[in-house]
Amino acid sequence: MKKEDFKLMKKEYLHSLKEYLLEEGGIFPHLTFFGEKLDGTDRAPSVINVPLPDEFINTEEGKDKFVNVVFPQLSKTLNASFNISGMAWASEAWMRVANKDEEVKDYTSIPIKEEVLIINIESDFGNDLEIYKIKRKGLQVTQDGDMSDKIQLIKKQGTSAMTGTMKGRFSGLFQK
Repeated sequence: MKKEDFKLMKKEYLHSLKEYLLEEGGIFPHLTFFGEKLDGTDRAPSVINVPLPDEFINTEEGKDKFVNVVFPQLSKTLNASFNISGMAWASEAWMRVANKDEEVKDYTSIPIKEEVLIINIESDFGNDLEIYKIKRKGLQVTQDGDMSDKIQLIKKQGTSAMTGTMKGRFSGLFQK
């Protein structure tokens, strides 16, 4: 995949993800893979979204099982049909902030500061990290008569400097 093609796919992904969150008030847990379909001589650009079932995200054991057991098999299956150039994970999260000089033994002891959307993209062309503060406006009635939790996304400044420093189960999966 050419770098320009990847940049375009990434741009569209980010736009679509943020629009979905703004419209629906939340996102479902998933991984997204960017690549090209290996189909003879044609290499069709592809975006593959893989929803993460609750059993893999609601417990520490489930997350470990996904990363150590399920992801390697998923990767093998995808690589058989696609030339994968990058992957993303996005998550709504409660952000906790500690002093960088402070040693933290248990992250749950750090007070929650705010709700955020974290988007981490790893690729052959470099890595990106974007964090947005989620400001909820409360439930509102849509044009269809449904209730939707309307939100505002406020991009946190300085998060690009954090690219590559994210630590966690889902960080670095593209390299595996």
